[in-house]
Amino acid sequence: MYARLQEKADGREISISVQDEGIGMTAEQLSHVFEKFYRADHSGHIPGTGLGMVLVKEIVAAHGGRVEIQSEYGVGTTVTLHFPVLTAPA
Repeated sequence: MYARLQEKADGREISISVQDEGIGMTAEQLSHVFEKFYRADHSGHIPGTGLGMVLVKEIVAAHGGRVEIQSEYGVGTTVTLHFPVLTAPA
């Protein structure tokens, strides 16, 4: 599996994207990706518990951020984490 990391900052937020060329997800699967114990692949060929994206969303939200996921079945998935830029008190 290939993954690519990309980052950007625009002064308001810092975004980190990870893109893979894996199996991707359908729109239906994507709509459930933040549900605890949801597994898009039920074949048993890909290990996991169905908690990964739930934990990612909770951790990012605890830092005031948000998670964006784009996926196309048979093409791959891009997960982007957006964090607000914090300014130091004067």
